[in-house]
Amino acid sequence: MTFRPRIDIFDVDSTTSTEFCDLTNRVLGTSYPPSCFHIAQREGHLVFIYKVAVVAGRIVGGIRAYSITSGPGSTSSSRILPFATYIDTLVVDPHFQHQGIGGILVELVEQISKELFIHELQLHTPSNNYSAIQWYVESHGYTHHGTSPNFYADTPLASSQHSLDAVLLHKLI
Repeated sequence: MTFRPRIDIFDVDSTTSTEFCDLTNRVLGTSYPPSCFHIAQREGHLVFIYKVAVVAGRIVGGIRAYSITSGPGSTSSSRILPFATYIDTLVVDPHFQHQGIGGILVELVEQISKELFIHELQLHTPSNNYSAIQWYVESHGYTHHGTSPNFYADTPLASSQHSLDAVLLHKLI
């Protein structure tokens, strides 16, 4: 029998946003400033989902997603009603990967989106992040929806081991 730790999910607040930023930088090898993860970033989005996964009082994962009103592949020209939820960040501490934490967080975003009548999800990931692409496609039903050259050129990911090009993944729920 495999031991699974108790995983609690909480909304991000001003304290946990800094911890989420630190975790993201540590896992991705980036240097995002804490301001990128500040909870005030929710302004301007009809839907803003910002959660952390906690095991034994320690943040071990997190997800940030928000509504988008137009974008690649959108059939809507509305700037008012969201057509999709965009997963901006999903990160899990390597010591806690393969324990279902990322899946719990993604499924939570999908559930909240459906409850709000949003039936499409989108995300970008570096084109050389093969394990993430495989995880989203094979384990969670996402499909490849295009490639965005130099998507990460002006971001902290540009200085990491990740490709500047991004794969757009998409899922109808």
